[in-house]
Amino acid sequence: MGKSTLLNILAGLDRPSKGKVYIDGTDIFNLSEEKRTLLRREKIGFVFQAYELLHSLTVTENIRLPELESDTDYVRELLDALEIRKYEKCYPDQLSGGEQQRTAIARTLINHPPILFADEPTGNLDSKTERIVIDLLKKLAAKYETSILIVTHNEDLVKDADRVIRLEDGEIVNG
Repeated sequence: MGKSTLLNILAGLDRPSKGKVYIDGTDIFNLSEEKRTLLRREKIGFVFQAYELLHSLTVTENIRLPELESDTDYVRELLDALEIRKYEKCYPDQLSGGEQQRTAIARTLINHPPILFADEPTGNLDSKTERIVIDLLKKLAAKYETSILIVTHNEDLVKDADRVIRLEDGEIVNG
């Protein structure tokens, strides 16, 4: 099993061929698809490697999409923290890959999810912007008591982790 597959299973997006996934004491694959979707909406944020932005929406509209009644001040806080405020009225095809990635991260954080899964969240960012994103994730994790699980090949990111579990050829080699 690869890292993205593992993340998708833990987030309830893909069903495992064996085993169970528990969130708050509930086996999420014993839930109906509708209840699993509600659980994801309430408890899980997911930063996709491929951004998954809607190209017909502006940066701000993409960020607000999961929470249309979102706090405007918090949207601005995210835009400022991720240094994308000047792009708030732009569409994804007008942005660089790094700007799209930061928009996707802001969208994921809009609901203050208790659990955040991130698949290579800094994969398309330069080292300065990578540091901004990691510092923001750490700050928000502390402020909103969010657990963050990041899958990455980037050894620099694991320096900031509270715990590191390494996979090799689909097997846990330490943890």
